[in-house]
Amino acid sequence: MKNKHFIHNFRTQTTVFFITSLLSISAIFMCYDILQAEENREIFTKLRSTCGVFADDSMVKKYNFYDKFDNKTGDFANDYEMKTINEDRVVIDHATGLMWHQSGSNHCLSWEGSKEWISNFNKKGYAGYNDWRLPTMEEAASLLESKKMNDDLFIDPLFDKKQIWVWTGDNYVSGGAWLVHYGCGCVFWRRIGARYVRPVRTLE
Repeated sequence: MKNKHFIHNFRTQTTVFFITSLLSISAIFMCYDILQAEENREIFTKLRSTCGVFADDSMVKKYNFYDKFDNKTGDFANDYEMKTINEDRVVIDHATGLMWHQSGSNHCLSWEGSKEWISNFNKKGYAGYNDWRLPTMEEAASLLESKKMNDDLFIDPLFDKKQIWVWTGDNYVSGGAWLVHYGCGCVFWRRIGARYVRPVRTLE
């Protein structure tokens, strides 16, 4: 009887030890996966956020952004996450560390008018923030997809399709401003005209 009792206890203890070990190993792997995912999200492509004056759009190739005319093989990998904050919809791109307005202005505006629109927009505190701005050329170009996805637009379906082309905050050397056209999948500049606004802010 003692031997049977000893064997029974030994088997029970061995089983408990085996199960505990498996759970510990599973927990270790789970923690590793979580830490790895967080680490990957912290590594992003930091883009210029201060607007300036430029003679060309060479930065499109620098970051491998798609452009129908200047970089047809471009295929930048975004990492989008749609969020609703205070009932306001935003799209976070973990690949660039940027938060985008999911849509943007409802009407086309002049370039000067777009800056006034941004100023008024910040007074409203969309999604709880008041540091929204016009994107730089490369920030706006980072949204370009290498193929049409969103009702024949070169932009992810997470974004509203109304804003077919948007102003950037960058100037062209001889006047005018740079813009990104999601309808044709390209970056170019114009002296006059009216375009939409899609605000962006840098994640903290």
